[in-house]
Amino acid sequence: MTMAPVVIQAVPIPSNDISLDSFDADILFPEGELLVKRVTKPVAKPAAKPVAKPVAKPVAAPAKAPAKAAPAPAKAPPATGARPATPPADVCAGIAGRGLSKRASPCKCFKKCNTCTAQPNCAFSTVTFTCVDKGTGTGPADSIITAEAAKKCPAVQQQTGVFPVIAVAGKTNTVAGLPSPAIKAEFAKIEPHVFTLESASRPDSGQHLKSVWLATHKTGPKSVATCNAATGLCKFADGSATGKTVWDDSTGVYTKQDVRNMCSVALALTIGARSNAETNHVVLTPLNVKICVQATKQGANFNAATGAGQGSCFPVGTAAATAQVGSPCS
Repeated sequence: MTMAPVVIQAVPIPSNDISLDSFDADILFPEGELLVKRVTKPVAKPAAKPVAKPVAKPVAAPAKAPAKAAPAPAKAPPATGARPATPPADVCAGIAGRGLSKRASPCKCFKKCNTCTAQPNCAFSTVTFTCVDKGTGTGPADSIITAEAAKKCPAVQQQTGVFPVIAVAGKTNTVAGLPSPAIKAEFAKIEPHVFTLESASRPDSGQHLKSVWLATHKTGPKSVATCNAATGLCKFADGSATGKTVWDDSTGVYTKQDVRNMCSVALALTIGARSNAETNHVVLTPLNVKICVQATKQGANFNAATGAGQGSCFPVGTAAATAQVGSPCS
């Protein structure tokens, strides 16, 4: 049986009437012609799902500020005029570089004579070798204040070098400048000879302060002094070849404490000397002048009646020394 021929016709596709999605296309010809084998129903596009609006979150109530801690109870004010013996560490920290105000004076924070006396309310004690409150006056007795610092502090510096801080069992010295216990004991033995008339039977012995010598030699040739204003030293005729040399303890020159300090330094230099013959050493005075001082220990053969083995401390002459501080002199 003969079958009738099948005619396939190319159908132009209107570009704006039918979508290509409506056909099962095998071949796409130029100019938008499509060879159609089967027409299918248009594929329905799924309906777009409605976009859900975001649900607004409820606004949280603002957080409450934490309750403030109750303030610490106020410290009771110190009693009027009260001042701690030693300032707290935080008071002293860094204070040396800033100085002090006139309201607060932790003077004990300052260890050196020059930094202490630079403070308007402080004075440097030549007894305790510490910085103390000057108060409203000129300072405690035997202390150095600002106006005297340039002159007197160098002698303090020498003494702090001779008596440094020592932390050895039995020889502890916690304050630089304070004589060691051994030197204190030695000077205590000769102090009556230096500062007083020990025996009426020996009226020209000892008495190495001007005021003490004049108290027992009120008239006559022995009452005439030859003094050196630069060194603060005087000489009296006592019948000996060298004469009696004394420290001038007039107001503004030397105090008894000044002499005690110079003799302590001289004794330490004598005891520490390489030779027992070295009893004279250069000491720097509170007048910032070098002098030669002889210091000897009381001997084991000391005789109070005759003065033998007495030991002593006195200036060697009245002129200024030329050798270096601490070195032997004559």
